[in-house]
Amino acid sequence: MAITVTGLDFTTQQNTIAAQVENSRWHSQLNWQITAFDRDCHVVELLAMTNSPTVALYVYTPDAPTTAGNPESKERTTNMAKQWGVGDYRYELAENWPQVDINGVAADVVGDSAGRIYTVVRDPRADGTFIDITPGTGHMLVFDRDGALLETREEGNFSSPHGLWINSDDEIFHADCGHHTVTKYSQSGETLMTLGTKGEPGAPGEPFNMCTRATQSRNGDIWISDGYGQNRVHRFTSNGEHILSFGSGDPVFVQGWRGEEITGTPGTGPGAFNLPHHVMVDDDDNVYVMDRENNRCQIFDIEGNYQREWSDVRGANDAVIDSSGVMHCVSAAGLELRTLDGGLVGRWGEKGEGPGHFTASPHGVFIDEDESLYVAEVGGNNRLQKFVRV
Repeated sequence: MAITVTGLDFTTQQNTIAAQVENSRWHSQLNWQITAFDRDCHVVELLAMTNSPTVALYVYTPDAPTTAGNPESKERTTNMAKQWGVGDYRYELAENWPQVDINGVAADVVGDSAGRIYTVVRDPRADGTFIDITPGTGHMLVFDRDGALLETREEGNFSSPHGLWINSDDEIFHADCGHHTVTKYSQSGETLMTLGTKGEPGAPGEPFNMCTRATQSRNGDIWISDGYGQNRVHRFTSNGEHILSFGSGDPVFVQGWRGEEITGTPGTGPGAFNLPHHVMVDDDDNVYVMDRENNRCQIFDIEGNYQREWSDVRGANDAVIDSSGVMHCVSAAGLELRTLDGGLVGRWGEKGEGPGHFTASPHGVFIDEDESLYVAEVGGNNRLQKFVRV
């Protein structure tokens, strides 16, 4: 992308610059600010902002000849690296990451302490359409930090890969909503534990009926959101012993998704759910449940007692808490950032077909030790992107 900048006036250090973007997508006016001069008052950095969505774009002009006391108008064309994000959270897209096409739907993404990135993929059907939450086949891909494919695991052994999570010991938890199971793997791919019976949903209210994600609390207990076939959250010991389950509300989501008549009543009150799609526990033992169809996050204690909720959490599919204590939620609309008291930091994401856009529905998110952010999208083929924080 190129821009043409005119009228640099450094006698007044004017910070509004006339600019025309040589790209038809950017038809709205940009707000430009000079963010850095060199010692001779040459511009070395410009910051461009759009208002909808909020995107930062940096432009470097190290050869700009205009100096203080010489306000002659110059016209210059330079390249512009697009950034994504909101507030202090700014990212550039990692180009050519991953380095191979993903043949299928990347449902979720996590990374280990060695920099390897894992995604679970729903294979295309024989007719070329994409597997959704209904049974099919799938596999796991392992990449290095640069996006080179290292390994394919469990090829054809998954049914409907859904949620991934990884702990500090690099043990990977996978919730397969087609198999009604949660499986724990070692970093090398060895199966360490399986909860649930493959292909058999549990009794009403019991684990599992199309489970969506499994995570752990700091004491090692396993927490599982069981959201498509029923509106429940389950807690197990680290050894797989069932401790408790909670949540209510008729499982109406799948009926509506299939276009069937709605025969039940969705849960809307405190402690009731309408598709608990993700569960996570912070270091203070607050249990966060992404109540997707109710557009909220409910917070419980570790005994399953309702504490409070955040409203207007827009259709969250997955979430991760960064090192600063900010929660990054992904939904069909993009990303939503909140402090752990529920305060909204901001939202970002742009629909489209180009690099950095969200073509389908963001469904999984992970942040690595370098604060790079990975987003997996369902509803389309080959949708896994890496955003590098700047």
